[in-house]
Amino acid sequence: MMTVDNAVNDLTALDVIPSYPLLADSACGGAALSALGEPRILTQDMQIRYHGPARLGTIVASAEVVHQGQRTITVQCRVNQAGILIASVTATFAILSPAEMTAMKSTTQ
Repeated sequence: MMTVDNAVNDLTALDVIPSYPLLADSACGGAALSALGEPRILTQDMQIRYHGPARLGTIVASAEVVHQGQRTITVQCRVNQAGILIASVTATFAILSPAEMTAMKSTTQ
């Protein structure tokens, strides 16, 4: 389940083996994309701080944009399980210009 509201992105994964860094990455990227309104970002940096172990069950990652500039957007994410904080994430994304997007598309074809 994924909901987006005012650049806040909540993802819930049911009955997962503890691989929540991917969940946090998706939540951060979703929040950044929803704030920007168009898909033109690249992950520049991501820091994960582990606060406790994850277990089988529901893991929830909630992310929100804390800074949006002309060239970067920064997102913070909290990963919880059963109401307990198990990780916190800060991610910075580069915002690509339309020219940079065009250049990337031409090099990948």
